[in-house]
Amino acid sequence: MSKFYDELHTNRKNLAKNTNFLSDERYNELIEIILELTAGRKKKQPKDFRLIKRYDVLVVQGKTKLIFPVKDDNVVLYYVPNSELFDVLQTTHVSIGHGRRAKENLENQAKKMMAWSEKKLLPVAVHSTVRVPVPEVDKGRLDARSILAIVLEVTSDGFYRLGTRDGVLKQLYARSQFTVCQKKLLQIYEVPIDTEVALRTVSKEQSTGTGQGFLKCI
Repeated sequence: MSKFYDELHTNRKNLAKNTNFLSDERYNELIEIILELTAGRKKKQPKDFRLIKRYDVLVVQGKTKLIFPVKDDNVVLYYVPNSELFDVLQTTHVSIGHGRRAKENLENQAKKMMAWSEKKLLPVAVHSTVRVPVPEVDKGRLDARSILAIVLEVTSDGFYRLGTRDGVLKQLYARSQFTVCQKKLLQIYEVPIDTEVALRTVSKEQSTGTGQGFLKCI
């Protein structure tokens, strides 16, 4: 929580000067002013009319809340004091299921990719040699455009674990993410099983810059 407020304080320095934030003291002060104005206990000054256009109060479960005056659409907009910002944002985040939805979207995307792969492409046997293309964002100018790998395992949900001479690739791959070489260019004993590597690392190791050259799928 402290990190949240530290970053909030830093970001506020870059905001426009007419941006308002409510301290707890100012929040409670505005509630008292609006209550006095609406009850007629205070003679209205020009600045008070501006406050009435911007603020109103509403009692929710015995607690007085500062709100924006309700319009014809009956939508209630609440003002939140600084001390409650974190709790309100966290509660809202959980209630609308953002964390859960993000996970579900990733799972659905993976299932769609798997369904497409199974429909369009034949499964690949363990110990087959495959070529994995390297995305542009993961390679330098002299790095390999694709790397050779060997299928180490096919998971129960149809993904492939791939190994290289530099180690086991960290991520699992769908069938659509690689092509199969007709010849076996890698052997299982050439893969350091206990070492995990990123695709970018292997791309650099198999690049022209290392002097290793390329093996081609035939």
